[in-house]
Amino acid sequence: MESKGSITRKMVDYRKFDAISTTAEDNPCIETEDIATLMPSLQPLRDVFSMVKGKSIISIGEASHGTHEFYYFRAELTKQLIKEKMLQAVLIEGDWPDTAMLHRFVTGLMPGMSVDDALEGFMRFPRWMWRNNVMRDFLLWLHDHNMQLPFSERCGIFGLDVYSLQKSMVAVVDYLRENDPEMAQKVRQYYACFDQFGADPELYGMMTSHGMSAGCYKEAVDALRLLQIYVSSHKPSPDMCAGVAEKDEIFIQEMNARVILSAETYYRAMFDPRRSSWNIRDTHFFETMEFVREHLMVTRGKNNVALWAHNSHLGNARFAKIGSNYKELNVGLLIKDKYPNDSVSIGQFTYSGTVMAASDWGGQHTTKTVTNALPDAIEEYLHVLARKSQQMNFALDLRPPQTKCVLQKRGPRLQRAIGVIYRPDTERQSHYYHAQIAPQFDIAVWFDKTRALRPLDDMEGPCDEPETFPSGF
Repeated sequence: MESKGSITRKMVDYRKFDAISTTAEDNPCIETEDIATLMPSLQPLRDVFSMVKGKSIISIGEASHGTHEFYYFRAELTKQLIKEKMLQAVLIEGDWPDTAMLHRFVTGLMPGMSVDDALEGFMRFPRWMWRNNVMRDFLLWLHDHNMQLPFSERCGIFGLDVYSLQKSMVAVVDYLRENDPEMAQKVRQYYACFDQFGADPELYGMMTSHGMSAGCYKEAVDALRLLQIYVSSHKPSPDMCAGVAEKDEIFIQEMNARVILSAETYYRAMFDPRRSSWNIRDTHFFETMEFVREHLMVTRGKNNVALWAHNSHLGNARFAKIGSNYKELNVGLLIKDKYPNDSVSIGQFTYSGTVMAASDWGGQHTTKTVTNALPDAIEEYLHVLARKSQQMNFALDLRPPQTKCVLQKRGPRLQRAIGVIYRPDTERQSHYYHAQIAPQFDIAVWFDKTRALRPLDDMEGPCDEPETFPSGF
């Protein structure tokens, strides 16, 4: 990582990522000797807390964006870590300015804000990903917990994602208008470069990648430099709590300016076959985590964080074949490369049930039945392990050498991933890729049957179905 004052993106050498075999062999299901070897690594879910203690970066994945058990387990584990003062922030797969409202609510940066006010910013599809009952309950709990502590000890929430080009520009300019109108005008002039493309960042990406526009990269860089000048000259309150609160708000706006720069790069790459927008997005995830941890160390004296995102982002991409035309990296790989001994990654998986998802991008969410995992998938393997061990929910520690050996001896298996779209009719093509569960993750959390997440914007009524499994991006 570059220092905080630098705006030069560190280039990643993609050539070093080892490709894995994607030969789809019909792996026989679990053998009797496998069960005996894996049993010592099988733990009850309540023991996951002790399995992750002492790590400063705890990544908690999910095999779908619409499964109740995944969200609930993740929230409960995070609450336990916060209560034991082992976390200073939660980083979620959400847009930075929207998540900043959650931070303001849970830390008391904006007194009088309600939890519903805080969640209202999540307008972009899919709203249910963060506007759901589990998330709302977690935010209320965190707010109440934080209000018993001085500001410098309150756990915050920050967003990892890169989609908020327009929203972040508005946030930066609005903040400067209140605090430095002259600088606000200069920054707005730089951001005016984007006005010709309207509110559609994909139009910007298409026109710049096809040579129809020179783009606004330089203007985004210049705007960030101006904001950094403001940051370096700002003198926060000498009062410790007030000073930390001010630093949080300034940090939010500086990161908004960084998001704009990353978003500009991301949307240009979307239409350029020579570049991977996935890699740009996940590199931004990692860089955001680094900036947040640096900010936490300055303001809190500790920088332990939990990451909440899809398995496909948090599992080590070196052991998963997600893309077909180029090698994919992800934030999980970047974390393991830099912090191999100070991080732990948890993947969550299931076999069947229901899931909240849409059929098409931007479509209405609905409760969908998740088909049983395919015969040669890791989920089928864990399903049989659950039945043979008579433990339908468990945590499997993937780190012991004998466990890794058993799980890797037949090479990569299919692994399922449901994002915000689920298409059971094209299950194999849409929702599976080849991967090795160990060492992709350090811990696998298993729910044999799961149920759909309940959105706050529920247009269907209560979901009374049993349980579900996730897939798709």
